[in-house]
Amino acid sequence: MPLTLPTLDDRRFAELREEALARIPVHTPEWTNFNASDPGVTLIEVFAFLTESLLYRANQIPERNRRAFLRLLGVPLRPAASAQGMVALENRGRSTVTLNAGLELRAGEVPFRTTRALDALPLEARVFYKRAVPFDPAIAAYYEDLYASYQREPPDLATLQLYATTPLAPGDERGVDVTAESVDGCLLYTS
Repeated sequence: MPLTLPTLDDRRFAELREEALARIPVHTPEWTNFNASDPGVTLIEVFAFLTESLLYRANQIPERNRRAFLRLLGVPLRPAASAQGMVALENRGRSTVTLNAGLELRAGEVPFRTTRALDALPLEARVFYKRAVPFDPAIAAYYEDLYASYQREPPDLATLQLYATTPLAPGDERGVDVTAESVDGCLLYTS
């Protein structure tokens, strides 16, 4: 029995249109009119229609052409191998839960078996970043006294950068640009 070829991309017009409209506030927050009468929405609909047509044609490529394209790109065919995936586990108890090797997991209707045993520890992790805080001149005297207690010379307050340790909220819609909004461009985590 021959294998059926997977569909490369099965998105349709409505999904493409909604995805494009959902990206507008992220890239262009000043654009607030999402009605069908807006010329920008009309352009998005035209591109969604053209993209749907292009995806349909891409899904009709014969297997021999697909292999030829991969050969041109220098991607060789690989032998069959077992699938691998990531699994998220949640241990709400206060003790370690041991999962044996060979445990059956499901991705929808497709069953998988684990290859190794795993101990799920009851941990809770949090991620923080150092958010820059505007410098308050009233605090300058406090920091001068603080640094003077263990340094011979007073600190250069022009280089002093204050920060507040801020938790990274997973549900934050706007996201956090760590390189721009943090003092050191790093994330800190604790468990």
